[in-house]
Amino acid sequence: AERYAAAAAEIARCRGLSLLIYFATDDTRRLRPIAKSKLSGFGRVVFGLEDDEVGHVYPQWREHELEEIENKSNKDMSPEALQMRSNMAIAEWWVMANSHWVLSHSGTSFSETAASWGLGPRGEMERIDVVHGFQHVATSFRRDWEKDSCTLIGAAMKEHAINCPNDQYYY
Repeated sequence: AERYAAAAAEIARCRGLSLLIYFATDDTRRLRPIAKSKLSGFGRVVFGLEDDEVGHVYPQWREHELEEIENKSNKDMSPEALQMRSNMAIAEWWVMANSHWVLSHSGTSFSETAASWGLGPRGEMERIDVVHGFQHVATSFRRDWEKDSCTLIGAAMKEHAINCPNDQYYY
């Protein structure tokens, strides 16, 4: 994350912008302090959901699976709590879908589906990097949807595509 934050800060400086790092995690208590200490030197670090708003919620979960999660996590799994977390998850998904750069771990359909919107013709995302291991990252870049969908453009705003593109590999 530090390597990517350093690269993002450099791109932001090149564009005359300041970097905002939105840190989303299901493990807020453990990871927020670490993120703040390691990433604050690169830009402003903000956090989304509070601990009681965070939680995986899948509509296909059965009653016994909800009970098991409630017992392991001490989270309220009542219909009202599940609905609230579902709504908050969609809000956070929308933030990610409209981010310029998403760094995620593999196995999360949450950020990958957000990138489907963000990297598409109506989105503003420039890239998503999905970490599969210490030295393996899969990267998808923004395409030139108006001219040639095979051409990478590396910027959501065309004026940045030439001088300050976000199209390098950092791992």
